[in-house]
Amino acid sequence: MALTLIGALLAVAVLILAQPTSAQPGGSQDAPKVVTAGQGGERGPLSPVQQTAISEGYVPTNPQAYERAKAKAAEKAKQRSAEEPSVPESNAPASSRSWEGVFDTAVGPSDSTGAIGPTRYIELVNRKFAIYNRTSNTPISSGSLGSLVGSIANVFDPQVIWDPSTKRFYYVADNVFSSSDNRLSIGFSKTSSPNSAADFCKYEIRFGSRFPDYPKLGDFGGPAASS
Repeated sequence: MALTLIGALLAVAVLILAQPTSAQPGGSQDAPKVVTAGQGGERGPLSPVQQTAISEGYVPTNPQAYERAKAKAAEKAKQRSAEEPSVPESNAPASSRSWEGVFDTAVGPSDSTGAIGPTRYIELVNRKFAIYNRTSNTPISSGSLGSLVGSIANVFDPQVIWDPSTKRFYYVADNVFSSSDNRLSIGFSKTSSPNSAADFCKYEIRFGSRFPDYPKLGDFGGPAASS
């Protein structure tokens, strides 16, 4: 069953935008390698691209055009807000349940993401995770994002999904050790109701000097895995 789950995890990681952070001799690039989390690697100097991704949460291909587009969108939103009438209080949506999730004021943006299964809700933000029972606002387990993926490096840009076919949670996150050691941390829960970071199988895909910026997960909706 484990091999089937690993295959499903690699299949759902459908959008990985690899961006170079340093030149390779002769234009060659390192081939990604899947390894068990925590195998080797030392933290080292980071490239400007990596530093931007860690601090901003994304790396625009054209920073000047990106800033112009943001300013234009902000101006349009301001004008629209001034023109539109306020929503009557009686028509405002009512919230039936809310609580304060995990957060880290030293990191921005939060890149908050979450996934819910039959018994668990998992919340990921930059640098932290929390696992909740669906009926409780208090985490049954929480900690650093690094402890979830099993790494001491710079772990950020997290994503998590619940797959009803395999009945497992899947995660992916950037894991940067140095300018020449970029990795994707990937993993899946061992059961449908994980209670802690120890209840996850953890792996890494090594990209060498290539930086896999802003990874995403998707679900292909295939048949349930069998052991």
